[in-house]
Amino acid sequence: MQLEERYQSLTEEVWRDCPRVPNAVATNHPSPNRRMLPLKYNGLLTEAAREALVQTISDLPGSKIIKTEKRYLCVRFRTALFHFSHESEFYLDDEKKQILCRARSRIGFADFGMNKRWLQTVYARFLKIIDEYQKQE
Repeated sequence: MQLEERYQSLTEEVWRDCPRVPNAVATNHPSPNRRMLPLKYNGLLTEAAREALVQTISDLPGSKIIKTEKRYLCVRFRTALFHFSHESEFYLDDEKKQILCRARSRIGFADFGMNKRWLQTVYARFLKIIDEYQKQE
């Protein structure tokens, strides 16, 4: 069962709490070690931020966008070495100009920090892309 089916949380644009498991990382994870800050996109329209996020994820090897909506993305990515499958969700909060996210391993109990490293890579590349967008304006 896919992450978005198990934790269908955005049907009414409400971001439910992240499950308390060690193979998940999220902007709202109860454990500080598994929590990420929301990704800010001040100065951009939500559509431009979404476009930058889609470009960021599309450029990452092993990543595939599974579901996309106006303010929501579900992504599956595989690790390079053992090809373990992970899923991530991204929600663009237009009011606060931030992206909420979470990532979870689809198999196993622990992820040895893989989900956090993957999201950190997404963050770094996203920030680089939006910096380029803002320089063009």
